[in-house]
Amino acid sequence: MKLPLKNNGLTLLELLIALILTGIVAVSIFSLDIFGSYHLTGLDKRRRVQNQVSDVLEHISKNIINAVGNTAISGMSPVNISEGVSLELYVDRPGEGEASGDGRQGTGRDAWVAYHYDSSLYQIKYCSNYGSADCNADWLVIAKNISAFSPTYEAPDNFITVNIIGCWNAGEAGTCGSPDNPAVNMTSRFNMPSVAGG
Repeated sequence: MKLPLKNNGLTLLELLIALILTGIVAVSIFSLDIFGSYHLTGLDKRRRVQNQVSDVLEHISKNIINAVGNTAISGMSPVNISEGVSLELYVDRPGEGEASGDGRQGTGRDAWVAYHYDSSLYQIKYCSNYGSADCNADWLVIAKNISAFSPTYEAPDNFITVNIIGCWNAGEAGTCGSPDNPAVNMTSRFNMPSVAGG
């Protein structure tokens, strides 16, 4: 009596099922990889924008701490703000003696510094010697891709509040805040301890 032959091969149906299952697993792994890298790229963009905006706020805070002036004595305000455009501060320079006339314009080594927002180039520029009210070529770009800059001054309490909105690509205002073009909105409030109002 002959025994039936044992079939050790794969049928077409089994091969098809194996290919489909392999394809599903491969597509799942590939989708997770794309999803992960997309979100990591977005997080990296957001982190870079956030670092840039916080660096600008830190730069401003260092000058605000050194702001000096007494409106009642000198007749000048130690802070000038053009809403959404510029912030000017009268700051004390290190290395001065007490008799140099701190807080009075044009005495000692005290000087004006300025931050200017250029909305056409989406940049914040800084001038370390704004005495002539014009830095010409001495402006230093300290931030790019800034979509809004809004400083305000509270005279009686001598507080300056600065709001900055940075965007990965500020030139594309319509998509600012999207996953491909993340935005960061930061606000800081600074006290000027060496400024007295009149």
